[in-house]
Amino acid sequence: MFTFELTMQKRGNHEQVFKKFRDYTMALELNGQILRRHRLYTDINEDEILLRVVAPEATSFNRDNENTIVTNARNALEEIYGEPIVWKNVGKNLNVGDSCECEKSSYYILKGDMKDTVSPVLCGNCGNSVPLYTLPRNYSREEYYDILEWQRAYNDLTDLFKQGLDERYAYDMLNKANSSLNVEGRRIAKALNEKTGIPVYYHMFKYYGKNKDECPICGEGWKNNDGEYNVDYICHRCKLVSSDYE
Repeated sequence: MFTFELTMQKRGNHEQVFKKFRDYTMALELNGQILRRHRLYTDINEDEILLRVVAPEATSFNRDNENTIVTNARNALEEIYGEPIVWKNVGKNLNVGDSCECEKSSYYILKGDMKDTVSPVLCGNCGNSVPLYTLPRNYSREEYYDILEWQRAYNDLTDLFKQGLDERYAYDMLNKANSSLNVEGRRIAKALNEKTGIPVYYHMFKYYGKNKDECPICGEGWKNNDGEYNVDYICHRCKLVSSDYE
Protein backbone atom coordinates (compact mmCIF):
# COMPACT_ATOMS: atom_id res chain seq x y z
CA MET A 1 0.00 0.00 0.00
CA PHE A 2 1.21 3.50 -0.81
CA THR A 3 0.49 6.98 0.53
CA PHE A 4 -0.27 9.68 -2.01
CA GLU A 5 -0.65 13.43 -1.54
CA LEU A 6 -2.38 16.12 -3.54
CA THR A 7 -1.98 19.84 -2.85
CA MET A 8 -4.65 22.22 -4.14
CA GLN A 9 -4.85 25.99 -4.14
CA LYS A 10 -7.83 27.70 -2.50
CA ARG A 11 -9.45 30.09 -4.91
CA GLY A 12 -12.59 32.18 -5.12
CA ASN A 13 -14.59 29.13 -6.22
CA HIS A 14 -13.13 26.89 -3.50
CA GLU A 15 -16.50 25.57 -2.30
CA GLN A 16 -17.49 24.44 -5.79
CA VAL A 17 -14.04 22.91 -6.34
CA PHE A 18 -14.16 21.06 -3.03
CA LYS A 19 -17.58 19.59 -3.87
CA LYS A 20 -16.23 18.24 -7.17
CA PHE A 21 -13.17 17.06 -5.27
CA ARG A 22 -15.31 15.00 -2.88
CA ASP A 23 -17.24 13.51 -5.82
CA TYR A 24 -13.92 12.51 -7.37
CA THR A 25 -12.49 10.87 -4.24
CA MET A 26 -15.76 9.02 -3.60
CA ALA A 27 -15.58 7.64 -7.14
CA LEU A 28 -12.00 6.54 -6.47
CA GLU A 29 -13.14 4.69 -3.33
CA LEU A 30 -15.95 2.89 -5.13
CA ASN A 31 -13.50 1.83 -7.85
CA GLY A 32 -11.03 0.50 -5.27
CA GLN A 33 -8.30 2.96 -6.23
CA ILE A 34 -8.06 4.43 -2.73
CA LEU A 35 -8.92 2.89 0.62
CA ARG A 36 -11.94 3.85 2.67
CA ARG A 37 -11.41 5.76 5.90
CA HIS A 38 -7.89 6.81 4.90
CA ARG A 39 -8.67 10.27 3.49
CA LEU A 40 -7.05 13.09 5.44
CA TYR A 41 -7.73 16.74 4.62
CA THR A 42 -5.31 19.32 6.04
CA ASP A 43 -5.19 23.10 5.71
CA ILE A 44 -1.54 23.89 5.00
CA ASN A 45 -2.20 27.61 5.18
CA GLU A 46 -4.98 30.00 4.21
CA ASP A 47 -4.21 29.45 0.53
CA GLU A 48 -3.61 25.68 0.26
CA ILE A 49 -5.23 22.40 1.25
CA LEU A 50 -3.56 18.98 1.34
CA LEU A 51 -5.27 15.63 0.77
CA ARG A 52 -3.51 12.45 1.84
CA VAL A 53 -4.87 9.04 0.77
CA VAL A 54 -3.76 5.40 0.71
CA ALA A 55 -3.81 3.45 -2.56
CA PRO A 56 -3.23 -0.27 -3.14
CA GLU A 57 -0.41 0.10 -5.68
CA ALA A 58 2.17 2.63 -6.86
CA THR A 59 0.29 2.57 -10.18
CA SER A 60 -3.23 2.94 -8.72
CA PHE A 61 -3.76 6.38 -10.27
CA ASN A 62 -2.83 5.31 -13.78
CA ARG A 63 -5.61 6.31 -16.17
CA ASP A 64 -6.01 2.69 -17.31
CA ASN A 65 -7.33 1.85 -13.83
CA GLU A 66 -10.13 4.44 -13.98
CA ASN A 67 -13.70 3.56 -14.80
CA THR A 68 -15.92 6.05 -16.61
CA ILE A 69 -17.28 7.44 -13.34
CA VAL A 70 -13.78 8.24 -12.04
CA THR A 71 -12.77 9.73 -15.40
CA ASN A 72 -15.87 11.92 -15.58
CA ALA A 73 -15.43 13.08 -11.96
CA ARG A 74 -11.77 13.90 -12.54
CA ASN A 75 -12.55 15.79 -15.76
CA ALA A 76 -15.26 17.80 -13.97
CA LEU A 77 -12.85 18.63 -11.15
CA GLU A 78 -10.04 19.64 -13.50
CA GLU A 79 -12.40 21.83 -15.52
CA ILE A 80 -13.60 23.83 -12.52
CA TYR A 81 -10.16 23.88 -10.87
CA GLY A 82 -8.37 24.88 -14.06
CA GLU A 83 -5.39 22.52 -13.66
CA PRO A 84 -4.66 18.79 -14.05
CA ILE A 85 -4.91 16.66 -10.92
CA VAL A 86 -1.45 15.29 -10.10
CA TRP A 87 -0.91 12.85 -7.24
CA LYS A 88 2.47 12.57 -5.54
CA ASN A 89 3.59 9.17 -4.29
CA VAL A 90 5.28 9.80 -0.92
CA GLY A 91 6.15 6.15 -0.22
CA LYS A 92 4.92 2.87 1.21
CA ASN A 93 2.34 3.00 3.96
CA LEU A 94 3.52 0.67 6.73
CA ASN A 95 0.21 0.80 8.64
CA VAL A 96 -1.64 -1.26 6.01
CA GLY A 97 -0.66 -4.64 4.55
CA ASP A 98 0.74 -5.07 1.06
CA SER A 99 -1.36 -5.70 -2.03
CA CYS A 100 -1.03 -8.79 -4.21
CA GLU A 101 1.68 -8.46 -6.86
CA CYS A 102 1.37 -11.99 -8.28
CA GLU A 103 1.32 -12.18 -12.06
CA LYS A 104 -1.52 -14.68 -11.81
CA SER A 105 -3.28 -16.16 -8.79
CA SER A 106 -4.12 -19.86 -8.56
CA TYR A 107 -7.22 -19.06 -6.54
CA TYR A 108 -8.87 -16.27 -4.57
CA ILE A 109 -10.54 -16.19 -1.16
CA LEU A 110 -13.38 -13.79 -0.39
CA LYS A 111 -12.90 -13.01 3.30
CA GLY A 112 -15.22 -10.56 5.05
CA ASP A 113 -13.51 -10.11 8.40
CA MET A 114 -10.71 -7.98 7.02
CA LYS A 115 -10.22 -4.33 7.82
CA ASP A 116 -13.01 -2.72 5.83
CA THR A 117 -10.51 -0.39 4.21
CA VAL A 118 -8.77 -3.09 2.15
CA SER A 119 -10.09 -5.36 -0.56
CA PRO A 120 -11.81 -8.48 0.84
CA VAL A 121 -10.52 -10.52 -2.10
CA LEU A 122 -7.31 -12.31 -1.11
CA CYS A 123 -4.78 -13.97 -3.39
CA GLY A 124 -4.45 -17.66 -2.53
CA ASN A 125 -0.75 -17.63 -3.43
CA CYS A 126 0.61 -14.66 -1.45
CA GLY A 127 -2.30 -14.07 0.94
CA ASN A 128 -2.41 -10.33 0.22
CA SER A 129 -5.47 -8.35 -0.85
CA VAL A 130 -6.20 -7.98 -4.55
CA PRO A 131 -7.00 -4.40 -5.72
CA LEU A 132 -10.63 -4.36 -6.80
CA TYR A 133 -9.97 -2.41 -10.00
CA THR A 134 -7.90 -5.34 -11.29
CA LEU A 135 -10.97 -7.59 -11.08
CA PRO A 136 -14.02 -7.68 -13.38
CA ARG A 137 -17.15 -6.00 -12.05
CA ASN A 138 -20.33 -7.92 -11.37
CA TYR A 139 -23.32 -7.29 -13.60
CA SER A 140 -22.82 -4.31 -15.92
CA ARG A 141 -22.03 -1.86 -13.14
CA GLU A 142 -19.10 0.51 -13.26
CA GLU A 143 -18.31 0.17 -9.56
CA TYR A 144 -17.77 -2.56 -6.96
CA TYR A 145 -20.72 -1.40 -4.91
CA ASP A 146 -22.07 -4.88 -4.13
CA ILE A 147 -18.70 -6.07 -2.79
CA LEU A 148 -18.03 -2.92 -0.76
CA GLU A 149 -21.50 -2.80 0.79
CA TRP A 150 -21.39 -6.51 1.66
CA GLN A 151 -17.96 -5.92 3.23
CA ARG A 152 -19.29 -2.98 5.22
CA ALA A 153 -22.20 -5.06 6.55
CA TYR A 154 -19.80 -7.88 7.43
CA ASN A 155 -17.54 -5.55 9.39
CA ASP A 156 -20.48 -3.95 11.18
CA LEU A 157 -21.63 -7.40 12.34
CA THR A 158 -18.08 -8.33 13.34
CA ASP A 159 -17.90 -5.18 15.47
CA LEU A 160 -21.25 -6.00 17.10
CA PHE A 161 -20.03 -9.50 17.91
CA LYS A 162 -16.68 -8.41 19.31
CA GLN A 163 -18.27 -5.68 21.40
CA GLY A 164 -20.82 -8.09 22.88
CA LEU A 165 -23.78 -6.18 21.38
CA ASP A 166 -26.39 -8.54 19.90
CA GLU A 167 -23.63 -11.13 20.18
CA ARG A 168 -25.77 -14.21 19.45
CA TYR A 169 -27.48 -12.63 16.44
CA ALA A 170 -24.20 -11.29 15.04
CA TYR A 171 -22.43 -14.63 15.43
CA ASP A 172 -25.25 -16.53 13.73
CA MET A 173 -25.10 -14.12 10.79
CA LEU A 174 -21.33 -14.55 10.55
CA ASN A 175 -21.11 -18.28 11.19
CA LYS A 176 -24.19 -19.89 9.65
CA ALA A 177 -23.79 -20.80 5.99
CA ASN A 178 -27.43 -20.00 5.18
CA SER A 179 -27.53 -16.54 6.81
CA SER A 180 -28.40 -13.67 4.48
CA LEU A 181 -24.90 -12.24 4.93
CA ASN A 182 -23.16 -15.46 3.89
CA VAL A 183 -25.61 -16.23 1.09
CA GLU A 184 -24.79 -12.81 -0.40
CA GLY A 185 -21.06 -13.37 0.11
CA ARG A 186 -21.21 -16.75 -1.62
CA ARG A 187 -23.15 -15.15 -4.49
CA ILE A 188 -20.40 -12.55 -4.91
CA ALA A 189 -17.69 -15.24 -4.79
CA LYS A 190 -19.52 -17.28 -7.42
CA ALA A 191 -19.91 -14.23 -9.69
CA LEU A 192 -16.18 -13.44 -9.37
CA ASN A 193 -15.37 -17.08 -10.12
CA GLU A 194 -17.44 -16.95 -13.30
CA LYS A 195 -16.04 -13.58 -14.39
CA THR A 196 -12.35 -14.34 -13.74
CA GLY A 197 -12.22 -18.04 -14.55
CA ILE A 198 -10.19 -18.43 -11.34
CA PRO A 199 -11.57 -20.46 -8.40
CA VAL A 200 -12.97 -18.13 -5.72
CA TYR A 201 -13.54 -19.66 -2.29
CA TYR A 202 -15.73 -18.10 0.35
CA HIS A 203 -14.28 -17.94 3.87
CA MET A 204 -16.64 -18.98 6.69
CA PHE A 205 -16.20 -17.18 10.00
CA LYS A 206 -15.39 -19.35 13.03
CA TYR A 207 -14.76 -18.21 16.61
CA TYR A 208 -16.06 -20.77 19.12
CA GLY A 209 -14.38 -24.19 19.12
CA LYS A 210 -13.42 -26.14 16.04
CA ASN A 211 -15.26 -26.63 12.78
CA LYS A 212 -17.11 -29.89 12.21
CA ASP A 213 -15.42 -32.29 9.79
CA GLU A 214 -18.35 -31.98 7.36
CA CYS A 215 -18.90 -29.05 5.02
CA PRO A 216 -21.83 -27.00 6.39
CA ILE A 217 -23.45 -26.86 2.94
CA CYS A 218 -23.06 -30.27 1.25
CA GLY A 219 -22.18 -32.37 4.32
CA GLU A 220 -19.13 -33.98 2.73
CA GLY A 221 -15.76 -34.17 4.49
CA TRP A 222 -13.76 -30.99 4.04
CA LYS A 223 -10.77 -31.11 6.40
CA ASN A 224 -7.65 -30.00 4.56
CA ASN A 225 -4.96 -32.65 4.94
CA ASP A 226 -2.57 -32.03 2.06
CA GLY A 227 -1.47 -28.47 2.93
CA GLU A 228 -1.83 -27.29 -0.67
CA TYR A 229 -4.23 -24.60 0.51
CA ASN A 230 -3.37 -22.43 3.50
CA VAL A 231 -6.61 -23.14 5.37
CA ASP A 232 -7.77 -25.80 7.84
CA TYR A 233 -10.93 -26.71 5.93
CA ILE A 234 -11.81 -26.60 2.26
CA CYS A 235 -14.70 -27.88 0.14
CA HIS A 236 -13.95 -27.69 -3.58
CA ARG A 237 -17.52 -28.62 -4.43
CA CYS A 238 -19.07 -25.70 -2.52
CA LYS A 239 -16.05 -23.40 -2.90
CA LEU A 240 -15.91 -22.94 0.87
CA VAL A 241 -12.95 -22.56 3.24
CA SER A 242 -12.54 -21.99 6.97
CA SER A 243 -9.98 -22.16 9.76
CA ASP A 244 -10.29 -23.02 13.44
CA TYR A 245 -10.07 -20.05 15.78
CA GLU A 246 -6.85 -20.03 17.77
